[in-house]
Amino acid sequence: MVAVLTLHSGATDGFREYETKAARILSRYGGVIERTVVVEPSALDERMREVHILSFPSQEAFARYRTDPDLVALASLRMTSIAHTDVLFGREGPDYTSLAE
Repeated sequence: MVAVLTLHSGATDGFREYETKAARILSRYGGVIERTVVVEPSALDERMREVHILSFPSQEAFARYRTDPDLVALASLRMTSIAHTDVLFGREGPDYTSLAE
């Protein structure tokens, strides 16, 4: 799973707080944030984005995470820090480094 999170301007601290708390909750369901990438704005009118590569043992585990009462309780913090989220579901792709050897 790939999540592209667009932050509200000036909301980095709230976003970090939200993500730290959400990461603790997703671990209850076997979820792991495998990697994060920060995308700095390239123009004054752009917002910072953060890309997360996540994994869950199943779609059901992800669905249970999304309805966890502790995560739902963080909705206000999420709304004040995250302007937009794109979520993409995929599967493991080719290992191009190994293929190049």
